[in-house]
Amino acid sequence: ACFQHKQEASFLLYHRVLQCTDAHEYEMLRQAWDTVNRPQYRRFTWGPQQQEALDLMALGYSYEDEDTRRASNRFLFIKGKPGSGKSLVLLEAAVRACPHIRVLIVCPTGMLVNAFKSKLPEVSGIENISVDTIHGVLNYKRPGADSKVSWSPPTALRQYDLILCDEGSQYDDPEWERLFASIKEQPHSPFTVLVADFQQLQPVSGGISCHTFCDLMQTVELGTVYRSSDPDHLLFQNRIRETQPSRSDLIEYFGDRHWHLRSLMSCVAEGMRLQDESGSPFVWLTNTNSGASDVCRAALKHFEVTADQLALGYLPDPTSKSDLRIVATPGLLLRLTRNFDKQRGSYESIKFD
Repeated sequence: ACFQHKQEASFLLYHRVLQCTDAHEYEMLRQAWDTVNRPQYRRFTWGPQQQEALDLMALGYSYEDEDTRRASNRFLFIKGKPGSGKSLVLLEAAVRACPHIRVLIVCPTGMLVNAFKSKLPEVSGIENISVDTIHGVLNYKRPGADSKVSWSPPTALRQYDLILCDEGSQYDDPEWERLFASIKEQPHSPFTVLVADFQQLQPVSGGISCHTFCDLMQTVELGTVYRSSDPDHLLFQNRIRETQPSRSDLIEYFGDRHWHLRSLMSCVAEGMRLQDESGSPFVWLTNTNSGASDVCRAALKHFEVTADQLALGYLPDPTSKSDLRIVATPGLLLRLTRNFDKQRGSYESIKFD
């Protein structure tokens, strides 16, 4: 059914283009289709370490004399614990630089690429920011199913004066060494910033090359930005940043919010009650598809959705590995993941009235 609707939409679009009276009307349509909905730019109050990092990045790409630029530090390492705003500083630096120069943001995974693209605000020069995975930057290619991975030096790096690398702790040794060598070979010496917390996620195949390089770079350490004034919450956050929390710590922190002796149905009903009181969605985070399916079934049962209604529902996403059909009933909150429209964000929610 989705394929049929897509074909009909393409057919109608084709006929609309054929009806253009001249090239000017076609250009008007093209401009409307190419419009990307971006979020509004938000101004933050930066801490002293964050402002220092932003100033160093601005200084790094501002040198006009080539000899002075080559003699300066061309690499900057920004480190900090979770919650210190490393990625936010990286995005702010790119937004400030894009009206003047071209900027490249390098990410270890496609998910981070989509996250950065969805956060690019509507400002002048935003089209000068490119976001790609480290494999895409290195021009990795897979000619065939059984062919080995090949790569070519990224000559396209010559157009960028500022290169920002996020989550450096996830870069494998071969990819980081190739990227580093390609940046060093650029005649214009682009200013390169690496953000990483090596106590977090590690490379898939292991390696310490990126960590070793970072120890030799000019370094700025960001302090954690606390968004809460609750002393119990702050104490718990400080504990879990360094070591894995014990079961006793978790039980002590969550207290009566730890629903370990209650049935799933009663927990779902309690979540719905809290949702109605607060006016905000009560979100369940599950780590397996079967767990998510159990929660959804309990929620549908809470809304008194019958088996006959479920049988008439829409088929689910096959990648979810679930046989639970999709139904629309008053009060139900449905989360829509837009996998084919990453430029506009990752998901949205709708509530049926």
